[in-house]
Amino acid sequence: MGNRLTGVKVDISNNNQMISCPMAPGTIQCPENGLPIILGCDSQTLGGYPRILQIAAADLHLIGQLRPNDSISFEMITVDQARKELMKQDSLFSY
Repeated sequence: MGNRLTGVKVDISNNNQMISCPMAPGTIQCPENGLPIILGCDSQTLGGYPRILQIAAADLHLIGQLRPNDSISFEMITVDQARKELMKQDSLFSY
């Protein structure tokens, strides 16, 4: 399952067929119609659409809380920043 985004279409100029590959929750794919899909925790494990972004693991819980017509925005961060945010979030739990 995934969240289909509406609004400005993303122009993906890719005439080549993509080979299916493993997908992770939070991957943002862009099908031919240009409207991105954010893959959720219960999404498929393989996909062949171009992958354009990845939601940071620390923010995946927010994707599941989206309702129809909610507005969202994205902020580009580095892999190192994403790791630090996840470690900070993990430190809140004692396991």
